[in-house]
Amino acid sequence: MLPLFFAPGFASAMISVLAVGISHSLVLSDKGHVFSFGSSEFGQLGRDIAGGNYQNPGRIVGSRENDGDDFYFSKKRIVSIESGDYHCAALGIDGSLYTWGDASNGKLGHGEEAMNESGNHDNRRSHSMPCIVRHFMHVNTTTKEIMGIKVKIQNVSCGCSHTLCIDDTGESWSW
Repeated sequence: MLPLFFAPGFASAMISVLAVGISHSLVLSDKGHVFSFGSSEFGQLGRDIAGGNYQNPGRIVGSRENDGDDFYFSKKRIVSIESGDYHCAALGIDGSLYTWGDASNGKLGHGEEAMNESGNHDNRRSHSMPCIVRHFMHVNTTTKEIMGIKVKIQNVSCGCSHTLCIDDTGESWSW
Protein backbone atom coordinates (compact mmCIF):
# COMPACT_ATOMS: atom_id res chain seq x y z
CA MET A 1 0.00 0.00 0.00
CA LEU A 2 1.04 3.57 -0.68
CA PRO A 3 0.53 6.50 1.67
CA LEU A 4 -2.30 8.82 0.68
CA PHE A 5 0.05 11.77 0.98
CA PHE A 6 -1.68 13.92 -1.61
CA ALA A 7 -5.02 14.25 0.21
CA PRO A 8 -4.80 16.95 2.91
CA GLY A 9 -6.26 15.84 6.22
CA PHE A 10 -5.95 12.15 5.42
CA ALA A 11 -2.23 11.65 5.95
CA SER A 12 -2.79 8.47 8.00
CA ALA A 13 -4.73 6.72 5.23
CA MET A 14 -3.04 4.26 2.87
CA ILE A 15 -3.98 3.64 -0.76
CA SER A 16 -5.31 0.12 -1.28
CA VAL A 17 -6.88 0.33 -4.78
CA LEU A 18 -6.63 2.68 -7.75
CA ALA A 19 -9.07 2.94 -10.67
CA VAL A 20 -8.84 5.23 -13.68
CA GLY A 21 -11.16 6.39 -16.44
CA ILE A 22 -10.45 8.49 -19.52
CA SER A 23 -9.64 11.65 -17.54
CA HIS A 24 -10.39 10.92 -13.88
CA SER A 25 -9.00 8.76 -11.11
CA LEU A 26 -10.41 7.05 -8.02
CA VAL A 27 -8.50 6.04 -4.91
CA LEU A 28 -9.74 3.61 -2.25
CA SER A 29 -8.10 3.99 1.15
CA ASP A 30 -7.41 1.20 3.60
CA LYS A 31 -10.19 2.71 5.75
CA GLY A 32 -12.79 2.13 3.01
CA HIS A 33 -13.05 5.79 1.93
CA VAL A 34 -13.13 6.76 -1.76
CA PHE A 35 -11.37 9.83 -3.15
CA SER A 36 -11.49 11.24 -6.69
CA PHE A 37 -9.72 13.79 -8.87
CA GLY A 38 -9.53 14.82 -12.53
CA SER A 39 -12.37 15.72 -14.90
CA SER A 40 -15.96 15.77 -13.72
CA GLU A 41 -17.49 16.47 -17.14
CA PHE A 42 -20.13 13.77 -16.58
CA GLY A 43 -20.19 13.73 -12.78
CA GLN A 44 -17.69 10.87 -12.64
CA LEU A 45 -15.90 12.34 -9.61
CA GLY A 46 -18.98 11.54 -7.50
CA ARG A 47 -18.67 14.80 -5.57
CA ASP A 48 -21.94 16.47 -6.65
CA ILE A 49 -20.23 18.44 -9.38
CA ALA A 50 -20.69 18.08 -13.13
CA GLY A 51 -18.09 19.94 -15.16
CA GLY A 52 -14.61 21.21 -14.47
CA ASN A 53 -11.27 19.65 -13.60
CA TYR A 54 -10.08 19.08 -10.05
CA GLN A 55 -6.40 18.38 -9.34
CA ASN A 56 -6.80 17.89 -5.61
CA PRO A 57 -8.37 14.64 -4.42
CA GLY A 58 -11.61 14.98 -2.54
CA ARG A 59 -13.54 12.40 -0.58
CA ILE A 60 -16.77 11.08 -2.11
CA VAL A 61 -19.56 11.16 0.46
CA GLY A 62 -22.79 10.57 -1.50
CA SER A 63 -26.28 11.69 -0.59
CA ARG A 64 -28.66 10.62 2.19
CA GLU A 65 -31.51 11.79 -0.05
CA ASN A 66 -30.59 9.19 -2.69
CA ASP A 67 -29.97 6.22 -0.43
CA GLY A 68 -31.49 6.85 3.00
CA ASP A 69 -29.60 6.80 6.26
CA ASP A 70 -28.86 3.07 6.46
CA PHE A 71 -27.29 2.90 3.00
CA TYR A 72 -25.68 6.36 2.95
CA PHE A 73 -22.45 6.01 0.93
CA SER A 74 -20.37 7.91 3.48
CA LYS A 75 -21.33 5.40 6.21
CA LYS A 76 -20.34 2.35 4.14
CA ARG A 77 -16.96 0.70 4.23
CA ILE A 78 -16.14 0.43 0.53
CA VAL A 79 -14.07 -2.62 -0.43
CA SER A 80 -13.80 -2.26 -4.21
CA ILE A 81 -13.87 0.51 -6.81
CA GLU A 82 -14.08 0.36 -10.60
CA SER A 83 -14.13 2.92 -13.38
CA GLY A 84 -15.31 2.90 -16.96
CA ASP A 85 -14.49 5.72 -19.36
CA TYR A 86 -16.87 8.19 -17.68
CA HIS A 87 -18.72 6.21 -15.00
CA CYS A 88 -17.73 4.55 -11.74
CA ALA A 89 -18.85 1.85 -9.31
CA ALA A 90 -18.11 1.05 -5.68
CA LEU A 91 -18.89 -2.07 -3.69
CA GLY A 92 -19.76 -1.92 0.01
CA ILE A 93 -18.54 -4.57 2.45
CA ASP A 94 -22.20 -5.66 2.86
CA GLY A 95 -22.61 -6.36 -0.89
CA SER A 96 -24.30 -3.05 -1.74
CA LEU A 97 -23.43 -1.56 -5.15
CA TYR A 98 -23.19 2.17 -5.93
CA THR A 99 -22.71 3.78 -9.35
CA TRP A 100 -22.30 7.35 -10.63
CA GLY A 101 -21.15 9.39 -13.62
CA ASP A 102 -22.27 9.19 -17.26
CA ALA A 103 -25.62 7.40 -17.43
CA SER A 104 -25.90 7.07 -21.21
CA ASN A 105 -26.83 3.59 -22.45
CA GLY A 106 -28.14 2.71 -18.97
CA LYS A 107 -24.68 1.81 -17.70
CA LEU A 108 -25.40 3.04 -14.14
CA GLY A 109 -28.31 0.66 -13.67
CA HIS A 110 -30.59 3.33 -12.17
CA GLY A 111 -33.15 3.78 -14.93
CA GLU A 112 -34.26 7.14 -16.25
CA GLU A 113 -36.80 7.70 -13.46
CA ALA A 114 -34.02 7.90 -10.89
CA MET A 115 -31.93 10.53 -12.67
CA ASN A 116 -31.42 13.68 -10.64
CA GLU A 117 -29.87 15.86 -13.33
CA SER A 118 -31.09 17.00 -16.73
CA GLY A 119 -27.91 16.48 -18.69
CA ASN A 120 -24.43 17.64 -19.50
CA HIS A 121 -22.28 17.83 -22.63
CA ASP A 122 -24.02 16.27 -25.68
CA ASN A 123 -27.21 15.93 -23.57
CA ARG A 124 -25.83 12.88 -21.76
CA ARG A 125 -27.60 12.03 -18.54
CA SER A 126 -25.46 11.84 -15.43
CA HIS A 127 -25.53 11.15 -11.74
CA SER A 128 -22.89 13.25 -9.98
CA MET A 129 -23.04 11.39 -6.65
CA PRO A 130 -22.95 7.69 -5.80
CA CYS A 131 -26.40 6.16 -5.82
CA ILE A 132 -27.22 2.62 -4.74
CA VAL A 133 -28.36 0.29 -7.52
CA ARG A 134 -31.91 -0.31 -6.27
CA HIS A 135 -32.47 -3.41 -8.42
CA PHE A 136 -30.44 -5.35 -5.85
CA MET A 137 -32.32 -3.93 -2.85
CA HIS A 138 -35.63 -4.56 -1.09
CA VAL A 139 -37.54 -1.31 -1.63
CA ASN A 140 -40.90 -0.29 -0.13
CA THR A 141 -43.09 0.28 -3.20
CA THR A 142 -45.13 2.97 -1.47
CA THR A 143 -42.45 5.05 0.25
CA LYS A 144 -39.51 4.05 -2.04
CA GLU A 145 -37.47 3.55 1.15
CA ILE A 146 -34.71 0.95 0.97
CA MET A 147 -35.53 -1.86 3.40
CA GLY A 148 -32.46 -4.08 2.95
CA ILE A 149 -30.24 -5.97 0.54
CA LYS A 150 -31.95 -8.44 -1.80
CA VAL A 151 -28.88 -9.48 -3.84
CA LYS A 152 -25.33 -9.18 -2.46
CA ILE A 153 -22.79 -8.19 -5.09
CA GLN A 154 -19.27 -9.59 -4.74
CA ASN A 155 -17.48 -8.19 -7.79
CA VAL A 156 -18.08 -5.35 -10.25
CA SER A 157 -16.40 -4.20 -13.46
CA CYS A 158 -17.06 -1.18 -15.68
CA GLY A 159 -16.51 -1.04 -19.43
CA CYS A 160 -16.82 1.86 -21.83
CA SER A 161 -20.62 1.64 -22.14
CA HIS A 162 -21.65 -1.09 -19.72
CA THR A 163 -21.31 -2.50 -16.20
CA LEU A 164 -21.02 -6.14 -15.11
CA CYS A 165 -21.18 -7.71 -11.68
CA ILE A 166 -21.30 -11.09 -9.95
CA ASP A 167 -23.48 -11.78 -6.92
CA ASP A 168 -22.79 -14.03 -3.93
CA THR A 169 -24.46 -17.02 -5.65
CA GLY A 170 -22.21 -16.74 -8.72
CA GLU A 171 -24.92 -15.23 -10.90
CA SER A 172 -23.63 -12.65 -13.37
CA TRP A 173 -25.47 -9.42 -14.22
CA SER A 174 -24.87 -6.89 -17.01
CA TRP A 175 -26.38 -3.63 -18.14
